[in-house]
Amino acid sequence: MYVECAGIKWCDPTLSSATARINSFTEVSSILGWTSAKWAETPPTDLSSGKAVPDTNYKSNGMYKFKDGSGQNRFSSFISPAYKGDDVLSVVRPADVLQLHAITGGVDTVFTINISPFFLTTPYITAATGAGTNAAANTAANLANGDVAMGTDGKLALSFYRPQRLLLEGETGESTNAAFKSQHGLHYGIGFYQAFVNGKETRASSEIGCGGSDAAANYTGLSSTMKAETSAYGEDELASDFWPVLDNTDDSATDDSVMSFTWDMKNCFNSHTPAYFGKRELASLAGKKIADAAGYTWDQFVADPNAYIQASLVGVGAPSTNGYNRSTLFFKIHSPAWTGASNNSNNGSGSSNNNSSNNSSGGSGNNTSSGVAVGLTINKMAGGFSVNGVSNTTGNCGTDSSCTASVTSGTAIEFVISDVTKTIDVDTNQSTPNVRSGCTGAGTQKMTCAIKEEYGKPQTWYVKVQ
Repeated sequence: MYVECAGIKWCDPTLSSATARINSFTEVSSILGWTSAKWAETPPTDLSSGKAVPDTNYKSNGMYKFKDGSGQNRFSSFISPAYKGDDVLSVVRPADVLQLHAITGGVDTVFTINISPFFLTTPYITAATGAGTNAAANTAANLANGDVAMGTDGKLALSFYRPQRLLLEGETGESTNAAFKSQHGLHYGIGFYQAFVNGKETRASSEIGCGGSDAAANYTGLSSTMKAETSAYGEDELASDFWPVLDNTDDSATDDSVMSFTWDMKNCFNSHTPAYFGKRELASLAGKKIADAAGYTWDQFVADPNAYIQASLVGVGAPSTNGYNRSTLFFKIHSPAWTGASNNSNNGSGSSNNNSSNNSSGGSGNNTSSGVAVGLTINKMAGGFSVNGVSNTTGNCGTDSSCTASVTSGTAIEFVISDVTKTIDVDTNQSTPNVRSGCTGAGTQKMTCAIKEEYGKPQTWYVKVQ
């Protein structure tokens, strides 16, 4: 199987502008490794026998054949347009036509597929309010930095704008920017799985939501167009739990308007038992509350002035064959006891993609050692570099914390831990992109990594301590 895309700049192999790259993915990484290659130079490749067998007749825009977990043959290609021209928004265009060729026994069957509309921006928080918080907490400066504080009553009120996309044929843009269209009709929710509580980082075994049967209790104060749905996505219990609040409007509205809801974290932690707990790989969570999955209680969170949740405000469209199109804004929700001093880390950043996060600038290194006192230092080896907004040659991430290294393509950075009894590596299951490509020294105290823009932006590197 291969794809024909005549005249489309980013993928037509006859054009010099065809910069699209084909990437490895979980099911084929044991054969290919975590590498990428130019799609224009990649033939259809059969991996079903456990080794790569390229088709010599067809030289470009190939797909991978492999066996899935049930033994069924599948074809797939995970593609990044990787176009760097100034007119990228007119190059990767919704509704562009691709021809998918499936050849069996010399018979070429052609399927017509389209580029789906895609998000260009994330939800944009305009205001955050928490009752009884420090006066210095929910300021405009902290909000711009992606830091907000939860109220002492366990509630956080958020106001936000919708994510935007490019216009489709026949549509009219908004008065503030005629080239864009706010995406109506999405489901929203706050999700999280990583936090810093009681002096250490902690991760839940799964992404956590507060919807499902408790959606109306955990999401209150909804603006006029929004409603909380207990079964937002029918039998998909995870999606209904993660994104239960519907923006009940269609795209006929010309201009965007602010939407709002109040999230009740306290009630979620103390009362909510997700329907998907106990199922799939989460059998050990059967009958458990959110606090059990998170690894800390509301009382512990509210009492710790340094505690925060790495949260996401997500707008989600209809399901597709490979998951959900998400537009995600990452930010930190601090304890009500927070003094309001921002740490200027990687908050308020966004991602607009299918099941991934690649739409900003720079890379980040996160020490996720779950309580091991190792400390993490990032050193600039070459290229543009700053840590937590400060341009320097060295940045200290401290112990059991995270920091953001903003870099340019081609920058080389070095991760160093202080504990001589430990070694570090890239956690490929968590990092975005989930590759170790470009890193040397894995399995030592010191690892050097080259940042490549072709893998997308931002790149989040989780440093694994062993």
